[in-house]
Amino acid sequence: AGAASRSRSPSPAPARSPGPGSARRRSRRLSQRGLASPDSGAEASGRRRDFCGDITSSPELRRAIRGAHCVFHAASYGMSGREMLDRAQTRAVNVGGTEHVLRCCREEGCRALVYTSSYNVAFGGQVVDQGTEKMGYYPLAEHVDEYSRTKAEAEQMVLRAADAASGVRTVALRAAAIYGEGEQRHFPRIIGLMRAGLYLFTIGPPENQCDWVHVDNLVHAHMLAAAALVAPAPDTAAVPCVCHESVIGPTFFRPFLAHFSPVFSRFFA
Repeated sequence: AGAASRSRSPSPAPARSPGPGSARRRSRRLSQRGLASPDSGAEASGRRRDFCGDITSSPELRRAIRGAHCVFHAASYGMSGREMLDRAQTRAVNVGGTEHVLRCCREEGCRALVYTSSYNVAFGGQVVDQGTEKMGYYPLAEHVDEYSRTKAEAEQMVLRAADAASGVRTVALRAAAIYGEGEQRHFPRIIGLMRAGLYLFTIGPPENQCDWVHVDNLVHAHMLAAAALVAPAPDTAAVPCVCHESVIGPTFFRPFLAHFSPVFSRFFA
């Protein structure tokens, strides 16, 4: 959970998509504090100060939030890989950690919380055509993984926490698949499969489309959300965060496939 301190409130950014790195360069102009796990390797730099602790219980979270205008809650667990098997830890971080963040925000007087959610909260394998934030949640009992279920529970918790009386304002950004500098969940795994010659098929009809969002655009969306929350009359809502246009899955990866696995790229021509 990162916190932008009270030395300066975020101001609205242009609505256009930022160029590479521009959103993150802009975010560095704010005084920042962040809570990082002990093994994250995060280090303080410039106007950023990192606290090392546990999002579910550590007093360091309260210290990081103290005095902040806005909190960006981006911590989660269990999305992919071996972590998916640890259902207890996934629930502890995604639900218990979010409860702790909300509690600290209320007690420390933080007025705005931007929650990094997932479009998994509304998607469970069904066909979604022209879906918007007005879609209902996918039934919790029907999710096949604990990550999607707990992200949905946490998002609903965050949106319910908006309280006009106390002045707490919240928004959830439902991120699609994320790519870009530093991403370690999707691309390294997929590129590894291409190099091994194992990227041989896709799931579902070939015309299936999916959304991807670049990390710079995701940062830009968070900055816009924060600016909207600290505005005089914000809306509390869940908002999808995707690229400008949906793409067919193999189309998105075709340049990488041609480079890393030219023998198999013809199957996706």
